[in-house]
Amino acid sequence: MTEERPVICWDMVRRDLLTYIVLITLVVFSLIPVFWGLATSLKPLDEINRYPPILWPKAVTFDSYYKVLFYSNFPT
Repeated sequence: MTEERPVICWDMVRRDLLTYIVLITLVVFSLIPVFWGLATSLKPLDEINRYPPILWPKAVTFDSYYKVLFYSNFPT
């Protein structure tokens, strides 16, 4: 008994591929502000105010998180 090979509809494959490319592009552009915010939260103040801005901090610091958690009224 021989099995029939499925017929590939190349128009559907191209459409699906284009759909996935568009969706992946939208997700990447949507995540850029999240990445930028995370990277900025890990920078010291002098790197935050630097021009031109740098993408990733040269010296990672958690001082901003420490100040928010222990020196502010957050989360009250």
